[in-house]
Amino acid sequence: MRAYFDAGPFLDYLRFRTTLADTLRTKGRRGRSPADISGDLDACLERLKVSDNSCITSSLTFVELERVLYSELMGKSRNVVKSNKAAFLLLSGRSLVDSIYLMCKVCNISVVELKVADVLLVLDDREMKERGLDFGDSLHLATAIRENADAILTADEDLLKVDGVFRAASGSPIRCVDSDGLRGMV
Repeated sequence: MRAYFDAGPFLDYLRFRTTLADTLRTKGRRGRSPADISGDLDACLERLKVSDNSCITSSLTFVELERVLYSELMGKSRNVVKSNKAAFLLLSGRSLVDSIYLMCKVCNISVVELKVADVLLVLDDREMKERGLDFGDSLHLATAIRENADAILTADEDLLKVDGVFRAASGSPIRCVDSDGLRGMV
């Protein structure tokens, strides 16, 4: 099993491991509590440690998650003088990136680069456009295609809707599943 990690599962994993992710994942989804989701993800990561499995994510994940935290903090600090606020908030966002990098190291998740070919695939792929996938989701999908992922681990509703629609470079369908779905696959 080759599992591609979208940005969302990183927040699920870090939710109970750092206060930086606390405010970003406060609710459950699809009938599961944040603790249930975290437990599913822990089980997936343990099962994926078997030698014939691998986990990957894109460098895009780091950019997306820093922006998410930065935007959240900007929204919470509306009444703070703006002269130096951004510098402090960027440091907080960067701290989340450090936590994501540590998660990659601890959980054996390889970070692959975003390539021009991924961007070109997104620009040329009519199916991605017709299904309303935004550019970031499409880039994650394109990277998973290129990297021959069997599954994309995601909490993103738009990506979950394209489960099995797109094929890896090897020709096999790519499953788009949340942690409970991936747990059943590994």
